[in-house]
Amino acid sequence: MRNQIKSLIFDETSIEESKDAPVASSESLYHLPTLWSESVKENKLNKPPRVEEDVTDTTSDNSSNFSESDGRGSSIMSRKSLAFALNYDSNSNEKVFRRPRIVGHRGSMYHEPENTIPSFQAAQELGAEAVELDVFLLKCGRVAVFHGDGGDRLPGGLKKYCDVEGSIMDCTAEQARKLAFTENGNAFVCPSHKIESAKIPMLDEVSVRTNVVTCSFAIASVGREIRQPNDCALPGQVLEHAKETGVGLKIELKGPMVEESVLDMVDEMDMADQCTFSSFHHDRLDKVRKLRPQRKADGTPLYRTGALFDDMIPDDFIERAQAVGASEVHLRYDTCTKERVDAVHNAGMDSMAWWCGPVSMKKHLAEKYLDVTDEDEAMYGMVLQSGVQSLCVNRPDRLVRLVSALNA
Repeated sequence: MRNQIKSLIFDETSIEESKDAPVASSESLYHLPTLWSESVKENKLNKPPRVEEDVTDTTSDNSSNFSESDGRGSSIMSRKSLAFALNYDSNSNEKVFRRPRIVGHRGSMYHEPENTIPSFQAAQELGAEAVELDVFLLKCGRVAVFHGDGGDRLPGGLKKYCDVEGSIMDCTAEQARKLAFTENGNAFVCPSHKIESAKIPMLDEVSVRTNVVTCSFAIASVGREIRQPNDCALPGQVLEHAKETGVGLKIELKGPMVEESVLDMVDEMDMADQCTFSSFHHDRLDKVRKLRPQRKADGTPLYRTGALFDDMIPDDFIERAQAVGASEVHLRYDTCTKERVDAVHNAGMDSMAWWCGPVSMKKHLAEKYLDVTDEDEAMYGMVLQSGVQSLCVNRPDRLVRLVSALNA
């Protein structure tokens, strides 16, 4: 079944070479989750199931770990299934054909070092309609674009990214500029030769206006390596290019007290209508709403905000998002059920599914879910069944390929 599913997706050739594939249609591709969940039921995955030792009943008459019960009405295999986590009903005939908005998580981090200007431009050139980036206020008052160690809740650490102790928030802009990225911490997934020359950008560099023509990349086909011309324009022109082309920006307010500085920079660029400000710390969204209460003619906020939630979603997540005036709710990919997405939309907010960074995703794929083995078109298709409007992914090229097939 795994081979069957892989044949239903695409190889690393161009989209044009994939158009004659037998299932390159909207209806067929949206059956991918059905096929995937069937592979779970039939115990036809290529790797053996892992069973949690503390709940395994070795005396069970069931010979298959896939149907072994944990005593709470669900099988052990089900609790290792992304389809189960998403409450996906493989027997449902309902199909979702809404085209998702493609957001490059920290740019296109498999092509270029994450949260750098080349990464943002790569995502745009691959076909992403928006890029997500992380920002911190430095001790000199400048704003750095960086993620760092510590996960999504306590980011900013420098050890795995730059092989030095401390936090980015302890640096001045001058000190941050001198930091060199390292391969030793396994923080980067792009080609290794691109790491040592990359630098931490400042947000005002990213968004500065210039009159120089923006450079572009030539891509032979989606999924191939992106090469930057030697005469590429200066870094500040990348978001000028985003402004000119309408590419959206998902600005995650990672560090404390960064809200006002970011808002001022966005105002200076007159880019409020292209930006969404997001955070796990919802008090920061409340501050954005209070600092910028302006609304459009239709009554919607001019300054859009997204309430981020991790895997521990409270029952009152809608009320919490509304309490801080959020325009959007951002759900982790494996919590993005149709029921939650419907609740978000019914409350008048927009929805986005976000993927963890590559390090966490590898753990999820190796330990958490048995019915998916990669962040690929099959996984994206499964999450899209929820009706979510945007996907913030580590592999925008793969999502572009899926969306292109849906539109074929």
